[in-house]
Amino acid sequence: MATTYFLALLSTATSILHDGKGNTHQNELCVEDTCVPVEFLQRDVRVLPFPASKSQPASQPASQPASSEHLEQKSRPLFFNVGHGTTATHALHSGFCALGLSSVHYALRCNNVSGMDLVAHDALIDVYQKRKCFWKDPHQVCPSLKDWVTSMETHLERVLRSDIQAISDVPYTHMVPSMKTMAQRNNRTLVLFMTTRDPEIWAKAIMTEQSTTTTAMFCRSDIWKRGDVGYDPFDLVGCAKRGLEQGKDMWGDIFEVENPFTEDEKRMHALRLMNSMQDFITAYTPTLPASCVIDVFEVSERLGRDLNDDDIKDFIHGCVIASTR
Repeated sequence: MATTYFLALLSTATSILHDGKGNTHQNELCVEDTCVPVEFLQRDVRVLPFPASKSQPASQPASQPASSEHLEQKSRPLFFNVGHGTTATHALHSGFCALGLSSVHYALRCNNVSGMDLVAHDALIDVYQKRKCFWKDPHQVCPSLKDWVTSMETHLERVLRSDIQAISDVPYTHMVPSMKTMAQRNNRTLVLFMTTRDPEIWAKAIMTEQSTTTTAMFCRSDIWKRGDVGYDPFDLVGCAKRGLEQGKDMWGDIFEVENPFTEDEKRMHALRLMNSMQDFITAYTPTLPASCVIDVFEVSERLGRDLNDDDIKDFIHGCVIASTR
């Protein structure tokens, strides 16, 4: 069994680990400047019935992990939940926080995310929010799409160069392919997690919980559609880049927005949300080990109770081990 670079030190007897720069950290495993608590990697993991989601057959093969030689070239791990809002992303963020990881989830942050790291994260959110000019104020001048994409990727690169160790929620989940490409370029080894949910239940939850604010931005089908190579219905940055490559530079030529009011509009919107989530699950679950995908709501129902912090820690632990064997 291959052992990766940031698990290799777990076999040592000492509880004091060094970061290679003369610094020591109690009960932490350090790779260059990033230290990850080893408590959750050393503990005995209780066996919980974390099943594959209904949309992910248990027999589905996991992706082949990268070789240990490839991983050893990477400098710092970054835990990334690609799951979308209302799939229990807050629960996973809380698990990251409980493990001592410096983590962000939109406006939430924990464990000393501050200084320039926080500036980089907040700046990316600010640029991401500028997309709203497309539907909120017809008199507002939107940034050019090219400038918006450039700014999104510039600020993402600053986040990836920071000491943030775990990431959840938007804007990152609306630019997953960019995260993968740019993480590799910036010497970050991604450990991917995915909180998921039955697409129909998820769509209904979105419509219920955001009933007064539901406005969704979709890539126009003539730019990117189901069945196209690499299709991710939530990848707004990828959609914009495809549109620009096709010679289109107006927001309305690339994106469309739905803000349903009538019952018929709401039913059609819920159906589109449901199909988008199904497409997202279909695109990403084959690339992840089964133990890195969790439907928290389904597991809670099977157990007859809500999942607690220890349950989530066990899930994180299992994913890390599966991702790095």
